[in-house]
Amino acid sequence: MVHADRERSQHTVRRVSVSFDAADYEELRKIAAEKRVSLAWVVRDAVAAYIFRRGPLFRQPPPSRPARRTPE
Repeated sequence: MVHADRERSQHTVRRVSVSFDAADYEELRKIAAEKRVSLAWVVRDAVAAYIFRRGPLFRQPPPSRPARRTPE
């Protein structure tokens, strides 16, 4: 039980609110539509890439995440 709670807390997500100007939002929306994923997935993917680029020189690449398909 304790192990399950600790494991769950290690995967806790945090919500943030981000504002984009109209042009950036539209570009993100187009990218999401082309990839058939949610706009949130595109933003999370961009953040992960940004963090990876800023990290140590020999860091392992982030694990590939499965795309979350948007409802059709």
